[in-house]
Amino acid sequence: MNATSSHLFSIPNSPIYCALILLFVFTGVDSCTACECTPNPICEKISKASAVFLGGVLDAGSGTEPDSQGRIKVQFAVVEVFKGLGPGTRKVEVLAMAEDSCATALIKERRYLIFARRQGSQLLLHSDCNGAIIYREATEDLQYLRAWTRDETSTVLHGVVRADLRDTPQNDAENLGLAEVEIVARGPEKIYRARSDAVGKFEIGDLRSGNYEINARLPGYESTLPNYKVLLKKGLCTKLDIAMWASNSVSGTLFDEKGQPAKGVRLELASLTEGDLRSSKEVQTDGEGYYEFARVPSGNYYLGVNLERGLNSRSPFVTCFYPGVSSRDQALVVAIEGGQKLTSYDFELRDRHSTRPIRVAVQWWDGRPVNNASVECRSDPGPNSTPKMDWMSRYTDERGEVLFNALEEREYTVGVEQLCWIRSSRPVQGRQEIRVLAGKSPSSIRLVISQNNDIRLQEAPVNMSRFNN
Repeated sequence: MNATSSHLFSIPNSPIYCALILLFVFTGVDSCTACECTPNPICEKISKASAVFLGGVLDAGSGTEPDSQGRIKVQFAVVEVFKGLGPGTRKVEVLAMAEDSCATALIKERRYLIFARRQGSQLLLHSDCNGAIIYREATEDLQYLRAWTRDETSTVLHGVVRADLRDTPQNDAENLGLAEVEIVARGPEKIYRARSDAVGKFEIGDLRSGNYEINARLPGYESTLPNYKVLLKKGLCTKLDIAMWASNSVSGTLFDEKGQPAKGVRLELASLTEGDLRSSKEVQTDGEGYYEFARVPSGNYYLGVNLERGLNSRSPFVTCFYPGVSSRDQALVVAIEGGQKLTSYDFELRDRHSTRPIRVAVQWWDGRPVNNASVECRSDPGPNSTPKMDWMSRYTDERGEVLFNALEEREYTVGVEQLCWIRSSRPVQGRQEIRVLAGKSPSSIRLVISQNNDIRLQEAPVNMSRFNN
């Protein structure tokens, strides 16, 4: 090794390096944002790589410009082959990113342990921290690779079991790992079992290679897939992350103020977070007023209608908590855990408010109907944001018309928010807004879109009214 490369090797201990660190600190540069790559286990790297070898850099793209994708050609003298290269290979060329904050910098005359993938006839270096390891830091990985080539490494299945994000309240995001999950792996000749630890991690070692069917079991939960199928390769590890959702449910029938089944009404199941209700799940009643919340994570909830939004035009009922009360202080808490199926949570709505139609016609500056408009109808929040803003948005039809059913007791502002085109959706410039006063009578208004918003000669309008329902 020459003097230059020796000096570069020792730069982390140099005064220049310390000065750079101070510069980052005092200039406020966040070094954590530069690279967030987590090295994979060596057994995973082998499995994902097309070629694995130990080599010294002969040339790192000197005198050449990066290609259109920012890559340079790096030539290696092959010292030891572990996968993907012929036993007689002495030199090999790999494409690597010229600048990458996560990848290990490749310097001439230094040795690296390389994990590359093949694209056609070309080898590409992984453009993260899993692509190359400096020789002096690769001792344990090299020992593993040499044992792997002698068939002396174990075949391993590992991963993490987590609660499915789609059915988990955001405030519980830090607790997604599920402990004590039984993992059952059915292989060609034998069944293997393991349990996840406190953070949801599991590992099964000393497996035979072949196809496996994996099941996860935990009281109160069910796997998002009936089973998982994986192929385990001899001497390597395979990562399998498993998602589970709670098997709890809450169901019942909702009645209107006349005691009849309330059909098509949205119900909320809300948790109490820092004093505020946070709706975590919503369902709609069927034609018989029946509803069911499935896959409910264990916890304490409030059940009702308009718990978070309050009275609004789409659901014109005052806030109603189970078992049919208007105050949270009077409501019953729904406590659920451990695979419970809670049924017959029936209750009756309170105080349906009347609505009236607001018909809107949207026209271009030349009088033609605008069939690609997104029209907004909103009320202002009351004192202290109670009642909350009542907001609706619908698309015009072929005639440029749209209909809102709005609460009689509130004033509304109506305007065209956006125009939908074949390649874009554009906000309306200089939008016209009309105030509709409270009242019982139907209202009809006309909105005109100015010429500067008209790009019909350049781009085709798109009618979105099919999404209104």
